[in-house]
Amino acid sequence: MPTTASGAVLVMPPPRFRQFAEETGPVLSWPIIRYMLCCLDVLALAASLAVALGSRHFTGFIVTDTDILFLCTVAAVLAGALCVAGCYARTSILDYRTEFQALLLGSGLTLAGAVLVWTLGGSAHNLSPFRLDGVAPGGTFLLAAAFLLSANRIAVFKTTSRLHTESRLRERLVLVGAGSGARLITQHITEHQTKEIDLIGIFDDRKDRVPHDIDGFPVVGSTDALVSFVRHHPVDRLIITLPWTAESRILALLRKLRTVPVRIDLCPTSVIWRCQTANVHHLAGIPLITIANGRLGRENRLLKMIEDRFLGTALFLLALPVMLVIALLVRADSPGPALFRQERHGFNNQIFTIFKFRSMRNDSPTDPNVEQAKRSDPRVTRLGRFLRKTSLDELPQLLNVLRGEMSLVGPRPHAIPHNIMYAAIIDEYFARHNVKPGITGWAQINGLRGEIDRPEKMQERVTFDLYYVENWSLWLDFKIVMQTALKVWFQKAAY
Repeated sequence: MPTTASGAVLVMPPPRFRQFAEETGPVLSWPIIRYMLCCLDVLALAASLAVALGSRHFTGFIVTDTDILFLCTVAAVLAGALCVAGCYARTSILDYRTEFQALLLGSGLTLAGAVLVWTLGGSAHNLSPFRLDGVAPGGTFLLAAAFLLSANRIAVFKTTSRLHTESRLRERLVLVGAGSGARLITQHITEHQTKEIDLIGIFDDRKDRVPHDIDGFPVVGSTDALVSFVRHHPVDRLIITLPWTAESRILALLRKLRTVPVRIDLCPTSVIWRCQTANVHHLAGIPLITIANGRLGRENRLLKMIEDRFLGTALFLLALPVMLVIALLVRADSPGPALFRQERHGFNNQIFTIFKFRSMRNDSPTDPNVEQAKRSDPRVTRLGRFLRKTSLDELPQLLNVLRGEMSLVGPRPHAIPHNIMYAAIIDEYFARHNVKPGITGWAQINGLRGEIDRPEKMQERVTFDLYYVENWSLWLDFKIVMQTALKVWFQKAAY
């Protein structure tokens, strides 16, 4: 059997691993792909500007210097918006659906801002290029940018797919340690069939106590053999899978493995594996691993607040005439106030007063347990049944959004007695209050609204709410708002 200079036995990997390691050539790094797409987009925006400004010579459209500056500003803002929307993230480039969603979000935000500025300041500054009639340079720029940016993504997606097939975008991994940590990784690779990595082999000094392979991946040799192996075979990353409590063994390994020019990582314990949003970062030089609520930093809360104030104000002004009509109809339909008020738990379990259009008779007996409305509930008025079915009774909660007590999107707030009851039987129930409650939410567009007649339904709703809390993004909010009209307003679950 082959040995190293120190006499350590080296079990060579099976032919498929040797062929991969020796014949695929250099691996292209993901930053190169991202920079390439970014450069292509800059060129696409520049070409779109050139086409838009050149079109005025054929159309006779007069463009002022202010118009040119405005178009250039829109192009620059669009470039930044694509970065913020995640167009250059690895996960987006790998999935064309996610990539085009990010492109749509970035473009939509830029277009909305441009239309707003054009509408508010057009007459004062003579901003005329965004007549979207296909003749004005603004319309030409939008069409050219949409075509070229989409073409860039199709080209990059096809290129990355081909490179994946050739194993040119896969990282070559070696595991150090053949215990439970290594098995977690091999099981994950086997189950998910990921295209991002190739596991060449596993090394462990305990050759008499470890199997010859783990889930089909070979145990190649000892850590002494690993140093020689890395010097003669292309390896991109070493992952130490020993338990973190084995501090002395890990430090000894680091002293040995630092002698080879390969990235060395520690694999987290099985506890952190269960935390899908775990994130490693540094605070004042202190290494930390965020395992929950990582999306709830100050920056994202500020971003969500701006979203609520901007969209909430626009929606409130648009809905105000409808709300006035509904208020008059509620008063005419049955005696009592137009608005229903009730205390609910909000962000961080703070109590606030929620507003809704009254949908039940005002003389209904007060239930200290706040009984939920049921099908054919005699307490619901004729108009109230329509309002609840279409969710129009929720419109006054736009006032709660403007007051900063609610968001447009978030977990739906439940009555306080219901919160207390379900928190006693559902783990992490109150974690749904780590963001402001919303008028609509991730659970609602997935069909989880209306009466909760058994704990399993509430558990399912909480699961969706916690997913939203841990995975919040502007795109997710945009998706929920867009799907609310199509899914929630026409569901039959609420009555």
